[in-house]
Amino acid sequence: MRALLFLLPAMVLAANPPPPAPFALRTLALGHDPERKFRLKSDGFYEMLELEPGELPPTGLRVRPARAPSSAPLPGAPREPGRVPIPFLLNSVQQIVLPPDFPPEVPLAIDLEIQVPAAAGKPASKSYEPIAEIPRPAAATSALLVLYNPVGRKTWDGIKPTLLNTSESVLPPGGLLAINLTGLPLQADIGGRAGVLSPGQNALVRPSVASGLFSLRLALGSRDEEIQLVDSSRELPAGSRALLVVYPVPVRQNARGADFIFFPIAPDPKPEPAVVPPPGAAAAR
Repeated sequence: MRALLFLLPAMVLAANPPPPAPFALRTLALGHDPERKFRLKSDGFYEMLELEPGELPPTGLRVRPARAPSSAPLPGAPREPGRVPIPFLLNSVQQIVLPPDFPPEVPLAIDLEIQVPAAAGKPASKSYEPIAEIPRPAAATSALLVLYNPVGRKTWDGIKPTLLNTSESVLPPGGLLAINLTGLPLQADIGGRAGVLSPGQNALVRPSVASGLFSLRLALGSRDEEIQLVDSSRELPAGSRALLVVYPVPVRQNARGADFIFFPIAPDPKPEPAVVPPPGAAAAR
């Protein structure tokens, strides 16, 4: 009987495996600043006009598993995880942690929530318009969901979502992930690491950093006809990691037809520590 008592805690731990590692979904909406328009009033002051429809990123985006998990849910668990709101701010990284009931082997579906106002005696309701289905990187602990307009329009119709694996196993400390979302080749020199990124291509770079700074030179097009974006230095503190994204913008907003954004990536969330019975717990049983 004593042997059975010693085996019992191990059996309980085996039946209750530790929860999966948290999955951080970061979001980034790339675009131009909305064009502010003003009208001169009769009193000599200016009045700010409303933005044109579609100038700001959509606010009703939701994420859900694209299909039901392959295994049956546990008793008492919901049959299908619900839609989770995902925030987007223009040219700024946001982050949410997906619920643990999102199966890691299932792609992510992005829906747009549409509010239908009450009319003709019918109550207000809402519907969902599918935007995209994107694969969730296998064994990933974080990813970046980027929204951008591939032709550089100022409105968000025709947006294209893309998902990038930003797990620390892929983007380690000291690394920089460079992404070219434009339709032209990108001539890049990042901290002494020079190369060319084709349209839609990304690459992991480990820049040479001195006193927390690295050199950055970006130009679009061929070497015979380059459109220079930047030639300066940027800060990359020791042990940090970062993203560098080059994306298209309207020519009227930027004569170069493209812009870039550089920002650090926070560490991925860590799983909860396993619950270990205190010494002597088995004997006490």
